Amino acid sequence: MTEAGNLDGKFGRGWPVTRREMAELVNLRTARKQAARRRDDQSANANRVANGQPKHLRQLKAAEQERANRMLDLHRIEPGDGR
Repeated sequence: MTEAGNLDGKFGRGWPVTRREMAELVNLRTARKQAARRRDDQSANANRVANGQPKHLRQLKAAEQERANRMLDLHRIEPGDGR
């Protein structure tokens, strides 16, 4: 190669010589796994939003609410109770 960047005149006069840095090596198997993890995480987040809380947490919350209502009813003052 000459200083002007020509390979013995094959590319015409003044072909610019540019130095490119070497590309980063990528392990394709690892890249596919990372892409699959990101895709799975996105779908899991969408499912969490769509389906809400797990069943055991819903049941626990319902039981706590029922107990709170029962306790409130026990302490309710009705007219004619004499209090």
